[in-house]
Amino acid sequence: MKNKILFYVNGGGLGHLSRTAAFIYTEQIDANECIILSSSPYAHLFFPMHSINVVPNHLAFNVQELASFLQKQIECHSFEAIYIDTFPLGIIGELQYVDFKNIKLFYLARYLKWELYRELIKTNSKILFSHTFLFEELSAEHLSFTLDNSVQYSNLQLIYPPKEIPERLKLKLSSKPNSQNWLIVHSTPADEVFALIEHAKDLAQKENKPVIFHLATQTEIELPNEIERINFFPAYALFPYVDRIITACGFNLMQQTQSFRSKHIAVPFPRQFDNQFLRFTKMKKASKN
Repeated sequence: MKNKILFYVNGGGLGHLSRTAAFIYTEQIDANECIILSSSPYAHLFFPMHSINVVPNHLAFNVQELASFLQKQIECHSFEAIYIDTFPLGIIGELQYVDFKNIKLFYLARYLKWELYRELIKTNSKILFSHTFLFEELSAEHLSFTLDNSVQYSNLQLIYPPKEIPERLKLKLSSKPNSQNWLIVHSTPADEVFALIEHAKDLAQKENKPVIFHLATQTEIELPNEIERINFFPAYALFPYVDRIITACGFNLMQQTQSFRSKHIAVPFPRQFDNQFLRFTKMKKASKN
């Protein structure tokens, strides 16, 4: 089948991919018509290998070479639409140097630290999106740029694809009379995974609760004896079956835990272009209302 749609999902972690997979599911786009262009080593967790084109890592900091690579991808296919995740002009501004040949462009927008990202934008750069999908509240300047460069826009609440988990795993996670099951979820990096583990252990000690700790991560690390790794993906399918969920404040996990706020512990981490601390503050404010 002809690949008519390109999703430009250039980022190293799971967040961009998870959001893109949810968008495809929410909008009921035929995944067989899509190519996923990504530098992340985790793309295979969300999409079949034949749908993935890899952005070479050596292009990560060379805006002209990255733009040239994308241009060749466009010239090798007859795309009818290109969906651009998070960064409207590319993660290092590379899309300013691409000729999209009248292909319809779509922007998938979440919060950005616009005061930093705008430094990548050249004064004469122009891009026009046929439609922008707003996934969360943007800063005023980011929103202004987005609306000025979009024919249409709409807010969209993502639906994450359901996933059945084995009965044995449900049984394993079911509450025991004398202990609770806590799930720590974080993909990378290792130091943040360990920070969440320590936070969970400190909280359990403070609450004087006997806890069985489970960890869902893509990071290969040696775990403390009291932490049990769960090799199941996606982790959000496990949320109904555990007593506590400990995560960072990335976009997707904050969306996926909305129905579980009473048992969700969120810890923000610094990011270059994202603001997990702002998302954490908004969550706290909403929980008080």
